[in-house]
Amino acid sequence: MKKGLKKTLAALAAGAMLLSMNMSAFAALSDYNAVTTYDGTTATVTVSNVKTGADDQVAFLAENGNEIIYIDQKTANASGEVSDFTFSIDLEDAIATPTIKVGSTSEAAGEPKSIKLASVEVNVTADAEKGEIIVDETTIYGDSFKVYVVPYNGYKVASYTVDNGDAVEAVVNNENAVTVNLEGVTASTANVVINFEEVGVTGDAVINVTSCTALAEGRGFTVIGTASNAKDFGVLLAEEEGKIAEVALNNVADYDAFTANKGVRKFAAMATGHNGAFSITVEDSVVEGAYQHLTNQTYKVAGYAAGATYAAAAEETVTFAE
Repeated sequence: MKKGLKKTLAALAAGAMLLSMNMSAFAALSDYNAVTTYDGTTATVTVSNVKTGADDQVAFLAENGNEIIYIDQKTANASGEVSDFTFSIDLEDAIATPTIKVGSTSEAAGEPKSIKLASVEVNVTADAEKGEIIVDETTIYGDSFKVYVVPYNGYKVASYTVDNGDAVEAVVNNENAVTVNLEGVTASTANVVINFEEVGVTGDAVINVTSCTALAEGRGFTVIGTASNAKDFGVLLAEEEGKIAEVALNNVADYDAFTANKGVRKFAAMATGHNGAFSITVEDSVVEGAYQHLTNQTYKVAGYAAGATYAAAAEETVTFAE
């Protein structure tokens, strides 16, 4: 028995209900959502937000041509709401496009919804020296899917290509996700390339630190902030008050120049999130119970951003334990 193709008791109950309805009028209710998720071997369809009459009997019918893939029946509550309807199908059986119909005893109008299951194997790549990508296995597949991107310091997401086609501008949302459109792909595989480019800097660099939090037991600190108009950003650590201000006044925008500012250490962010968001944790190493580098001392910490100009945030004080 193929997975997801049989649900005997529900089929009998829903089948009796369907026979009592006018099948020529049975079609999809217009007010519901249907999505498909894919876990590598199985495609799962979920129908949700069904709204109908109070206490209605609602039938769910999934067909592939003349073949019934799945059938079920649910009872609406007093508000006309119905719990989600879900069925799974082996990926090998999901090549065709099943049609979902949802009808009730009081409403049966509109056109059925066709649900495109995951029939395309997608290979996603990017330049590993410029950023990381993650394709979530639970991504909803249809004509598009999401790639989660993490550009490294100095880079941003620019575009993507599908099967060596024209580059499409990549729009990054606040989850650091890019939606890749596969509409028109008819082959069994699609090769997607995420393109990064160097951050262009125009205008003054801007740094904004939203929090600077000490770690437990005085072992270090975490800084969270955002940077813009910057190719390089992170935090500075100074042993003496005023040293970070010296760096900012001297407009030091490259790493080598920091060697002339004794007592100032630079910790660059490795990657950036949406809109230049970053987080850095500085934690000293411990050998045989003793800290090795930043021990028993108070330091000044400030975020920095370097591009065409250089900016440093206000200094904050952190103390490392013995």
